Amino acid sequence: MILEGRALAEGDVRRTDVCIVGGGGAGITLALELRDSGVDAVVLEGGGLDYEPESAELYDGEQVGAIFGAPDAPVTLREVRLRFLGGTTNHWAGYCRPQEEHTVRGHPHRPRSGWPIGYDELGRWYEHVAPRFRIDTLAFDWETWADRLGLGTPLFTDGGFTTRVNQYRPIRFGSEFRADLAAARDVEVILHANATEVLVDDNSDAVRGVSVAVLDGPRFTVEARAVVVAVGGIENPRLLLASNSVRPAGLGNDRDLVGRHFCEHPQADIGLVILDRSPEQLALYDQTPLHDDDFYGVTSYLVADGDLIDRDELLGFDAGLLPLSWPDEPQGDGLAASAVAQLAELTGAAPTQSISVLRALPEQELNPESRVRLGRERDALGVPKLELDWRFLDIDRDSMMTHARRLAREIGRRGLGRVQLVPGALRFAEERRDDDSYLGLFTLDPAAADEDGFALGYGNHHMCTTRMATSPSQGVVDTDCRVHGMANLYVAGSSVFPVAGTAPPTFTIAALAARLAAHLVAKLSA
Repeated sequence: MILEGRALAEGDVRRTDVCIVGGGGAGITLALELRDSGVDAVVLEGGGLDYEPESAELYDGEQVGAIFGAPDAPVTLREVRLRFLGGTTNHWAGYCRPQEEHTVRGHPHRPRSGWPIGYDELGRWYEHVAPRFRIDTLAFDWETWADRLGLGTPLFTDGGFTTRVNQYRPIRFGSEFRADLAAARDVEVILHANATEVLVDDNSDAVRGVSVAVLDGPRFTVEARAVVVAVGGIENPRLLLASNSVRPAGLGNDRDLVGRHFCEHPQADIGLVILDRSPEQLALYDQTPLHDDDFYGVTSYLVADGDLIDRDELLGFDAGLLPLSWPDEPQGDGLAASAVAQLAELTGAAPTQSISVLRALPEQELNPESRVRLGRERDALGVPKLELDWRFLDIDRDSMMTHARRLAREIGRRGLGRVQLVPGALRFAEERRDDDSYLGLFTLDPAAADEDGFALGYGNHHMCTTRMATSPSQGVVDTDCRVHGMANLYVAGSSVFPVAGTAPPTFTIAALAARLAAHLVAKLSA
């Protein structure tokens, strides 16, 4: 059922088996998995059914390191997340792809890389949650989709890069599963219910519940046999750190690891690619819808192989090709794609049939100084606001550019076309067609290229701040997503990712949440 927190009584105490803090992708998956299991649950959703500015303000905080967005137009912490039922799935683009096998396996040159659970274990939970995402198949290889859609061959199948397919279907968890949640007899979703502290008694390793506050409304308590914190990669550490009335450092923070290793999926448009393939032959690298009346489709990326990453001691790397259209003449202060194609003839390249922007989508390396911490100010409910100190290491840009240069060499060596790498110098023009595609115009200032300091964008993916590890000296949660040193406190969401990888996170978030639900049912039913 779905209840309104404003209607509850001041000082109310609600009792349940599992209290889930957060009604986003992770929290809703947990709740759906717990239905009819014999284990009941209360889901605390801080917002309502739709966006509300006063609720969103509770996500305010300060960015003291790298910012989201351009320096002259920064994006605030409230804008990169959504605080109403469904959470950030309410603006999710729908991209689904499992973690790469080499990401889960790990790399010898990166001691903290890899997952402490196996790829096959993750795979079985991907299969379990796939129907909820309404994707047709668990195939993410070019060959399957090229055969199915009648498309051509990949650019190449060796040389260190593999073409991998993302399936996309935006699912707004709050609306998609609202009726299921409302009908559930053993799941209670409470709206406008903001967790202010996870409660623990003195000298205890077990939490007993959660303190809850409603803006301009009552305060109440949920007592539970287990608590799962599932409010995202930024808010998960904030709540653990703010739960400090008994443990001054916060919960799970005996080793000062809560909030550290904040990773994003940075991205940058770093070059132009002209190829002897037609746009039709490259269709799968663009967004390819599968049904005229639906948003379901596929798109592909060139993904660095694990062997290449190991050999050159690099990070993970995806490259997207953003096809441009072909206006015959320059317009405004842009340069027409056709003009760039003519320049290729001077280099002896094959006749140009298409031109694309090269978008780099790299992995970010773990950095303990990149972190979420509590600030001095408090929000309207009295909870400390957060500070996000997002930092990069030299390897983040160096690895990205090393991959990009290798990809460019492979394209040239095979006579497929030419690549011009100009990180920091390429900008799309603002004009778009009525169908929202780019007109193919861009501004290019080679003098502005800067391989060492070019701007990195963001993907709204917040990861690794309560990372999973077998040892409490290396991470915050164990392989069951239980907080080290706590008997019944768990974390769900991308904050538990041991490393960022390059795959979109939502599919993995749901797989881990379903796995956690099975663990909770087994434990609480014993």
